[in-house]
Amino acid sequence: MTVTIKFFAYLEEKLGFDQDTMKLTGVETIRELKEEITRKYPAVAADVPQCQIAVDMTFKQDADPLHAEREIAVIPPVSGG
Repeated sequence: MTVTIKFFAYLEEKLGFDQDTMKLTGVETIRELKEEITRKYPAVAADVPQCQIAVDMTFKQDADPLHAEREIAVIPPVSGG
């Protein structure tokens, strides 16, 4: 399946772009998706494990299955003050 990956906040700054497409083969869970993202985008590899993943606008947990989604958002931790 091919999905759109959207990056937010400092991830976008590190990568120099806010979205890309990714072809996923054999990726069955959100955890495996995060592993694929760290392989394809080494500039944010250290950040991705702490990020939240939203799939078609719904937040997911690492163990959740990945189906034929269209849009994946990678959202880093935020801090407030």
